[in-house]
Amino acid sequence: MQSHEQLTQALLDNFKAFTGSAHAKHMTTRDIRAMANRQPGNDPVMNNNIRLAKELLNRPDLMQALDRNSGTGATDNRFSKQDLRDALNDTNYFRYQSDKEIAGEILSHFDDLARRWGGKISIKDLKKLASQPLTGDSPKDHLIQLAQELLSRGNLLNAMDRNGDGKLSEWEIKRLSR
Repeated sequence: MQSHEQLTQALLDNFKAFTGSAHAKHMTTRDIRAMANRQPGNDPVMNNNIRLAKELLNRPDLMQALDRNSGTGATDNRFSKQDLRDALNDTNYFRYQSDKEIAGEILSHFDDLARRWGGKISIKDLKKLASQPLTGDSPKDHLIQLAQELLSRGNLLNAMDRNGDGKLSEWEIKRLSR
């Protein structure tokens, strides 16, 4: 079984086969579905691409991670070669988790992250945490990477801070983790 990184590299290497053009700037999930729906034939390279497409479709967490905008966290069912390269270079433990899973993880660490502010998590404190280098202390690094991932998903962060006060309430996080 291939890793997410191996599949991403294979998709990057075969970008043209999926888009049909050497000049295409984006690949869509529709392109991947179209490849997966092709019938295998005598061309081993094409058969490998068909298997690759089917494997990608069986990994929705990977598909979402490849599609996710690095600044907002939004998905639009298309990605560029640079998006694939960015995914390959991303070492954050939470990169393949859905917004719902990130919200659940934030919720599970709510007390650690909401030390003050009347039972709310401060975005300012999250930014401070996210700016720290990894320490080698697994629990601390876990929170650092969680903060980094949440801050990279502006849409999710804004949904958690619905009233725009810069603080995340437990109620909003619970709602998003369901």
